[in-house]
Amino acid sequence: MATTTLLFSCFILLNPSLAQEWPYTPQTIELDLVFPRNDTYAPIDYFPLILGLQNAKAAWPQGIMIDWKLEQLDTDMRMEEGYFPPHEPQYYLGGSYNTRNEPPSDPFIYFHFPFNLRNFTSGHWRYSWRFGFAQNCTAPQATSERWFLSQPRQEVVFRTAAGGRPVDLLDPRDDCFGEPVTFEIVDWTRTLWTDLATCPILNETAPKPNPCALQFEQTDVGNITAAIEADKGCKPGSLANITDISISSVFDTKEK
Repeated sequence: MATTTLLFSCFILLNPSLAQEWPYTPQTIELDLVFPRNDTYAPIDYFPLILGLQNAKAAWPQGIMIDWKLEQLDTDMRMEEGYFPPHEPQYYLGGSYNTRNEPPSDPFIYFHFPFNLRNFTSGHWRYSWRFGFAQNCTAPQATSERWFLSQPRQEVVFRTAAGGRPVDLLDPRDDCFGEPVTFEIVDWTRTLWTDLATCPILNETAPKPNPCALQFEQTDVGNITAAIEADKGCKPGSLANITDISISSVFDTKEK
C-alpha cells in the first residue's frame, strides 16, 4: 500500500494539471435527449439526432463513451449503429475509443445524421443509446468494458411522415429535454493498468437529473446547419436552416 501511495504521489507531482484538481470536488454530469421526441416529424434531407452533455468539462477527461442504434420498426431495413467518439486514431487510448483532455464546448452538443434518415425518408423509428465511461474505478470488478456494456439503454420512438410536425430545433415545448442519464463523479484515481490519465470513482446512487438546465441555443443550431453544409458541399451560409434544400455548392464557381 505504501508503494502504491508513493507512486501516486509522484504521479501528481509530475502532472501539475492534475495536482490542481486535488482534492477533487464532486461533479454531476448529465446526458439528455435534445431531438427528436416521441412525435411525428416531416421528413427532411438531413434529419439530426441530438444529445446534450451537461458539465462536459468534468466528464471529458474521465473518458466518456456513447454508443447508439437506429432501428426502423416498420421494415426489415438493417439496423444502423455508431459511436462517440468516432472510431478514429486520435480518440484511441487504453484499449478503447474515449474522450480525454478538454471538451470542445460545455455543454457539449452531440449530433449526427444517420444515413437511414436522410433524403426525406419516411418511417417508424427507435433511437437508443448507452452512455458511460471507458472504465470505472468505483469497485475492482467495475474496471473493464463490461461495466459500460451493463449500463441501461435509453430510447425514443418517433416517426417521419408527410404532414408531420415541421422540424424546428428551437421550438418551445412545455416539457424539458428527455431521457436523462446522470453520474456523480466523487473522485478519481490514476490507473496503473491502462494508459488513461484518470479513472472516475462514482457515487453508486445516481443524482437527480435536471434536464431543464441544459442550454441548447441558436448557436448550436448554427453549428448543426454548418455541418450539413460541409457534408453536402454547400457554400458556408447558404442554408437558412436545417430544413433548407439549397443547392448552392462550394464547387459552383459561377459569378453571382
